[in-house]
Amino acid sequence: MSTNYDKMGELVSFARELGCDLRVNVYQPVTGEEYTLSYEQFWEGFAGLFAAGPLVVCSEPLVNAIVGLETTRGNPCGRTSIRALPAGTITPCPYWPAAAGRIHQLADDPTSMWGRREFERARSVPEACRSCRFVASCAGGCASRRAIRNRLDTPDEYCPVVRGEQEVARIRRMLQYTLSNPAEVPKAGNACTTVISRNVVL
Repeated sequence: MSTNYDKMGELVSFARELGCDLRVNVYQPVTGEEYTLSYEQFWEGFAGLFAAGPLVVCSEPLVNAIVGLETTRGNPCGRTSIRALPAGTITPCPYWPAAAGRIHQLADDPTSMWGRREFERARSVPEACRSCRFVASCAGGCASRRAIRNRLDTPDEYCPVVRGEQEVARIRRMLQYTLSNPAEVPKAGNACTTVISRNVVL
């Protein structure tokens, strides 16, 4: 969030003292913009996070693509993620602004949910992104972040590509990381998340 993006190193250190890895998700403005990261804060936050410890996984699609991991194929929403919410609704992501159906419909025909309109919208790639060299791994970035703001057809607000190749190069220089040993991380494939290892790589 805008209130803690510059404290990633402290959070990793605290988690390490407890013997824990640190999992980080980017704030989504479902109830207001008070904690929304600016463009610079977003990238500075990830730079601080990567500098603080070995990277276990990063499935935030835009970051994954820009740093060259390319281990994702767009955001998990609508692809590998189905969320059941307390209201009894089904969505492609907990932050998605519209329901795709009801929980009982999963029991009737679980495979039909993937073809519903909201799941298709979550998989959509903005026209401006379709010729981008990162489109296979980024697919327009976080679909929920775009949908919440009614900008599903535009690139992710944190995309450096739309600002030019010099900006992409600058961001890539910022994001120096060390990969941790491979690990099975719960929910790594069905949520846009980043995990930093508690272990220090020497």
